[in-house]
Amino acid sequence: MLVAANIQPERTLAAAARFSNGVRRLAARFHLLVLSVLILLAPLPVSAQGAPEQQISRLNDRLLEAMQRAEELGFEGRYELLAAPLTETFDFEEMARASAGSHWSKFDSDERERYVDAFTRMSISTFASRFDGYSGETFELVGEKPGTRGTKMVETRIAAPGEEPVAINYVFRETEQGPRVVDVYLDATYSEIAVKRSEYTSLLRQVGVDGLVAALDRKIAQMKTGGGG
Repeated sequence: MLVAANIQPERTLAAAARFSNGVRRLAARFHLLVLSVLILLAPLPVSAQGAPEQQISRLNDRLLEAMQRAEELGFEGRYELLAAPLTETFDFEEMARASAGSHWSKFDSDERERYVDAFTRMSISTFASRFDGYSGETFELVGEKPGTRGTKMVETRIAAPGEEPVAINYVFRETEQGPRVVDVYLDATYSEIAVKRSEYTSLLRQVGVDGLVAALDRKIAQMKTGGGG
């Protein structure tokens, strides 16, 4: 024979409410935990991945490694070692545009793509060719200062024992991807972009974009075989 339970509605409702509140608190904590994990796992904006000085410090570390392991790596190995840090730090598309001068506006989309690709490969190859040995060199990060037209300049020096330090200064401009290098000054005087613009615009007038891309490919091939950069 079944005996009716002594049910007290008030206590039952209170217990149900406490249970419901506990579930809601648990769910809130769970969602907060998931949100925290997603925030931690989400990629940082490029601008948060390093200020200009930090970017150049990391690049200098890779350049020094390329020099110290130059013989072991060879040209191809140095190229592979430097490709990622250079493309993450430099705005090669903007540098290609600047080096083409007024010719850039005359390129169609395919010509721009091929030229930017050749310019990028040429730039990385130049670094791989220049930093091809180690004789006790050290890098010094001098500091950062304002540049012209809203840019920032990171000043560095590379010194070899018994020789005068050589200044290598990097010009940064803010982009959608964060601060990126748009020019390099050697000996704190000579703009790489100005030198390239003088050379490349002359070739563009003579042989067009196809001829310039072919000339860059030949130069890259020479550097691969030790022909200089």
